[in-house]
Amino acid sequence: MNMLKWLQRCLMKLKGGCSKRGISAQLRSECESFPVVVSGGNFAQNDYKMSDYCINLELPTYLKQWVIHENGGCQPVAFPRLSTENKILESCLIKTPWFALPDLPSERTVAISIPYFRIKHPKTYHYLPRKARENLAACIRNRFIIQLWQELHQHGHIGKRKDNLIYEWMTEHGIELTETNWNAIAKIYQRQHRNNLARKRKAKKSKKS
Repeated sequence: MNMLKWLQRCLMKLKGGCSKRGISAQLRSECESFPVVVSGGNFAQNDYKMSDYCINLELPTYLKQWVIHENGGCQPVAFPRLSTENKILESCLIKTPWFALPDLPSERTVAISIPYFRIKHPKTYHYLPRKARENLAACIRNRFIIQLWQELHQHGHIGKRKDNLIYEWMTEHGIELTETNWNAIAKIYQRQHRNNLARKRKAKKSKKS
């Protein structure tokens, strides 16, 4: 039975006024757990439709503003389907423990939308443990560093005479032009610049030896 026929059969049984007892246990389980996207009369299998459930992830201001800008410019942020960020969510989301504190938004957090994963319905699985939150934040930060380095590394060392380069980059990526944001980004860039020089020196030494 193809997917469309299966979905039509499932929905017809539900619309026909069948009680849950009138549906087989297997079909009932599938109907309750299988997220469906309805568009123009067509049914599509779990295309990562976003749910109303979110997690609030704490990030530095510059990183929060960047990730919002790079993913549509608004909250909640929805990551691309095959992104590492979504893989972390799919692997690590669990049922909310009884001892968990409320996941409340604040100025220091960014709202991240939880997709309808095939094996994890967000109504049940919408709690992200502390370690997984750290991994998700690290993933976002690594993506930020890669983009920063790829777009600015050709300028070499950035001192006072080149501080406008970072300000221009911040403007292009939706980051507020504050001294705090600039200092944080400049430190990241200079660290990458030093690491790059160290790798080059090490490569030269290994060639000579």
